[in-house]
Amino acid sequence: MEDNKSNSFLRRIQILTMVKKKEELYSTSDLLRMIKKLGFSVSLRTVERDLEFCSKAPFLKLRFKKEEGIKDHLWYYEDDAELFNNPEISNISALAFNLVEKFLKTKLPLSAQNILNPFFKLAQNKLKSIEGKTDYKWSEKFHIQPRGQRLLPAEVKSEVLQMVFESVWKEKQFQAMYRRKWEKEAVERVVNPLGLVFQEEVIYLVCTFWKYDKKTDILRLPLHRFETATPLETERIIPKDFDLDEYIAEGHLDILEKKEPIKLKLLLSEGAASHLYETKMSDDQKLIEQKNKQVILEATVAYTSELRWWLLSLGEYVEVLEPKELREEFGRIVKSMASKYD
Repeated sequence: MEDNKSNSFLRRIQILTMVKKKEELYSTSDLLRMIKKLGFSVSLRTVERDLEFCSKAPFLKLRFKKEEGIKDHLWYYEDDAELFNNPEISNISALAFNLVEKFLKTKLPLSAQNILNPFFKLAQNKLKSIEGKTDYKWSEKFHIQPRGQRLLPAEVKSEVLQMVFESVWKEKQFQAMYRRKWEKEAVERVVNPLGLVFQEEVIYLVCTFWKYDKKTDILRLPLHRFETATPLETERIIPKDFDLDEYIAEGHLDILEKKEPIKLKLLLSEGAASHLYETKMSDDQKLIEQKNKQVILEATVAYTSELRWWLLSLGEYVEVLEPKELREEFGRIVKSMASKYD
């Protein structure tokens, strides 16, 4: 089964909650049976890999031993393990769970929240106890701030969110009523879920419909436009060699104006260019400083709607030099904008 990063994280968290101290040992097979009851479709080898991965984290203090007559490893926590089996939690672990909660709470289905809620609560109590004893306010020290204008999250039906997550995990098709952006009526579709992507305040499902199996058939659909989602037992159809990370890296989450990358050349003010020295637009980016406190940028980038929005946000501090069609497009946009203020 092809693994999914968010699925792996939640599965490992759930497995870690099942392991006990030495007095109550569980074998890998025991943990496999327990995790399957929660709806995770995995093999014994996958659970073994999860446990081996977690055991390499020193702070977890997860250990195993072998006993005669038992084929599997027997798993347990050391007596002084601080997490998952102990009401105590370290300051840094509490902070980490607190930040995870802030970012993911509105983006996870109820079943996933139920897995993580005990840790979120434990983290909250730990941070409150620290703040109660000292003047140190953790909540004033860390914050997650998206760039650009903050928008409220699009509302996704809880039952839809739950069903889509499960279908992604189990790699099964589901039947849905989906409404396109400018249409009033929803249309029935059979969906092949390929992955979920969290982009700012919107959750996108990367998928295909029906029996379409080519990469050119792949869609990215906002979850809030799904009115219903009903599970099916049929295996999803996946395009050959599909990889979610590669799909995202190719710029498909943005609206591509051109399939091929473009050679972008900009004239930027020194201030507008300053952050590009540390956060590059591409691997081949060049910044050429000019005498008049301006900087020329050259980079190979995807020609997307996001690029257009970013350039517009720079306003008077950027001039598009190349490619020619992008320069002409921005000339028209600027003239149109100026006419509205005459």
